[in-house]
Amino acid sequence: MALFVCLTGATIGSAYAADPDGCPDSDGFKRLVALGSVYLGEIHGTEQAPRIVRCVIESSLVTAKKPVVVAIELPSIDTPDGKYHWAHFQDGKTSQSMWNLIAWLRARESEGALKIHYQSREAVRAMIESGQNASEKVVADELRYIATNYVLIAYGGGFHSRKSPDPGVPSVTPAGVLLGDLVSHVLLTPNLGGEAWGCTSATSCGPMELPPISVAQARQDSLVDGSKFGQDFLYLLGKVTVAKPHTP
Repeated sequence: MALFVCLTGATIGSAYAADPDGCPDSDGFKRLVALGSVYLGEIHGTEQAPRIVRCVIESSLVTAKKPVVVAIELPSIDTPDGKYHWAHFQDGKTSQSMWNLIAWLRARESEGALKIHYQSREAVRAMIESGQNASEKVVADELRYIATNYVLIAYGGGFHSRKSPDPGVPSVTPAGVLLGDLVSHVLLTPNLGGEAWGCTSATSCGPMELPPISVAQARQDSLVDGSKFGQDFLYLLGKVTVAKPHTP
């Protein structure tokens, strides 16, 4: 397996505090940060999820006792794979909101505050050559190494972050299942519905309506039990809005 992180330049207890005007101050958000290493899952293509992820990272940079590694489900823009992905894919992961988050992450990385772990070519190759189970295992192996040695904030689709298998896709074991209790599994949940940018085919993408999700606690920015959804927790985003694709 390739060596994918080197944190000799990262600092602990960075001075980057959460923006009081843009980040929640709820008990639920504080509990989310206090979890430490987490696998944050999302429905791709909303404005709100990348913003909350940035808030979690900002707060973790202040509270973490070990260097922080942020793992994202995208290749680096510095690589041919990354350039191609951002130029040709509009699946919600390549939104302007995600672009802004990655730009901020790259700035923090250049200052030594954290390291970014991008989706590796090994994971993509495993998907092409051997199928999704092989790819999920590569992702899990990489994240396991990071979570064992650093504070991991992994951010990807809600399927991958699951702690238990998806009954709708029983033949695939998500990376989160393979990680088990090494991390906390949290789904960033649009409990009041809204819109997200998604694709119904390779060529048909656009805003998609999200229905409300019934949970016991409906207050925005709460952290609630997620076991019925295959996660440790749900973090409630309230009503979400669509994040349009990044355009160069």
